[in-house]
Amino acid sequence: MSIVIYQHPDGQGCIEFDGGSLIAANDLDATVTRILIGPDGLRDLAYRLGALADVIDGRPE
Repeated sequence: MSIVIYQHPDGQGCIEFDGGSLIAANDLDATVTRILIGPDGLRDLAYRLGALADVIDGRPE
């Protein structure tokens, strides 16, 4: 079962989860990469992405 996690607003790529892998597709240069990840890794990644978003927004860490 493939679940789209993020789709670029202009359709230039996406990140999806399928069968224990994160799949990042970049339509601009026609590349796809797979990263094996489990539930703990997904939770850690979610935390780190949230922290990165805060840094980008200029919020204190």
